[in-house]
Amino acid sequence: MNVPVTQSPVDTDQQISRIKTHPISPCTSPMQYRAIGLIKGIYHPEEESFNKGELTTTDGKTFTTFLLGRVVSLIKNHIDLTQEHLWVVYPRLQQTRKEEGEEPEEHIIFQVMGIWEPEQLYSDDDLSPEAQEAAIEEVKEGFFSIRGEVIFHNAEAQNIIIKIRQAPKKKGDKPKFFKLKLKGVLEGRTLGHFWDIEAYFSEGEFVVDQATNVGQIPRRKKFFKRPGDNGKGKFNKPKRSEDGGAPVASDRHSPRPAFERPKPVKKPRLDA
Repeated sequence: MNVPVTQSPVDTDQQISRIKTHPISPCTSPMQYRAIGLIKGIYHPEEESFNKGELTTTDGKTFTTFLLGRVVSLIKNHIDLTQEHLWVVYPRLQQTRKEEGEEPEEHIIFQVMGIWEPEQLYSDDDLSPEAQEAAIEEVKEGFFSIRGEVIFHNAEAQNIIIKIRQAPKKKGDKPKFFKLKLKGVLEGRTLGHFWDIEAYFSEGEFVVDQATNVGQIPRRKKFFKRPGDNGKGKFNKPKRSEDGGAPVASDRHSPRPAFERPKPVKKPRLDA
């Protein structure tokens, strides 16, 4: 077990070097959506399904948790689940309704995509003691990188809602979105802008530590259809009458009724 497990396989020395220094990869573009962080706690799998269970954090709170991909075999074969570990997770906001007609309750759940323990995952040859110590100090429990569009901001109540786009699983699929709620205040223009937020998960909430306004999100231009346009750049032919005569004019586009302009009235000439 030489490298921590992630959703995508590690193929190059550069990727290996990057993962060895921090469990959260740097962004590849200024407006890269993501929500990923580190939670320390003990994972308790369900008896019926190992990849679903509960994560009990160091402050005693419990969260529904799912294991993703190859991390399942790693945890089964190499991880002592009686001990606390630093998990690399994706947060999600889940809604549940106890009874019909009641307002749904929102809960934070986690999806585990890796584990961060460089002192156990690497041999002495992989990292020098100085580099290993620096990596451990840099990674902090409860740290989250949350990047997306701010769609709600109440400075007085310190409430923020950010919308995050998930990458499509297959090429051609429509992207899906999810929302996260944060506590804090953002300066300047907020709504419709892309924000890079560093937050910490404390007492069941994401608390903003640092935030950067990356810029306004470009909007798609709306194209207005012309009368008769079917949306494909073609015009529909007018329908003909049942007897095959002239086209029947639609009531919607019927011409305005013609009217005659009044003729000028000639005044009688008065003789001198």
